[in-house]
Amino acid sequence: MNLQHITTDLDLNLRRHLRRTDTIQRWTEHLGSACDLDTLYRQIRDTDRTVSHPVLAVFVDLAKQGDNVAAQAVTVALLQRFADKQRSKGGDWDGFAGHLFEAIVTCHSTSSTCLREIIERNALRRHLRDRTAGSNDVQLANAEIIPSALPMPEDVAVRSAQRQHVQDLIADLVARRAISETTQRILAHIAAGTDRHDVPEFRGCADNTIRARSRRAARSLTSDHLRQELASVVA
Repeated sequence: MNLQHITTDLDLNLRRHLRRTDTIQRWTEHLGSACDLDTLYRQIRDTDRTVSHPVLAVFVDLAKQGDNVAAQAVTVALLQRFADKQRSKGGDWDGFAGHLFEAIVTCHSTSSTCLREIIERNALRRHLRDRTAGSNDVQLANAEIIPSALPMPEDVAVRSAQRQHVQDLIADLVARRAISETTQRILAHIAAGTDRHDVPEFRGCADNTIRARSRRAARSLTSDHLRQELASVVA
């Protein structure tokens, strides 16, 4: 079943639930104004705005508090964008709907002005991680344990190499004073797979800026294979 079929089924189930319950009324109280599902969909996935619509933050907060119906509404709204992408470009999207739902209910914070992009990035990261899981079991067994905080996308590439090897490369660069302290911290973050919110250099930065700075830092590594792999993941 492709994403369009999944999106349609989820939407039909959601509409049936809304007809039988007072959920819309409850959502209206949270939003402070009357709402209908189609309008909510448009507001949640609105790509014409320079920042995410405030309605998205409200619904993600509800989802984090255990409102699975609100989480499903956000899932359907955002999933349509990926269903359109699948139709135009194809690709393997098995399980992506579940990854998107998980990214919504586990969202780190709803205060970002790029909330939709953060959720979509986290869902894609989970999707990529699952697609690559199992192919690097030997390397993963020898790698450091990945922290519970969600890693950045480039950590998927790092896990395909010996994590210790990456740290050795960084240590060599530091010993030769070949990189700045800022680059050292970014590379250490990439090697450890920590959450990007813990990196001072990334605070307040847009996703595109973070990716660009990560790519620049990755180019400092002396391993051509690892450098190319990282660049392809954070592109």
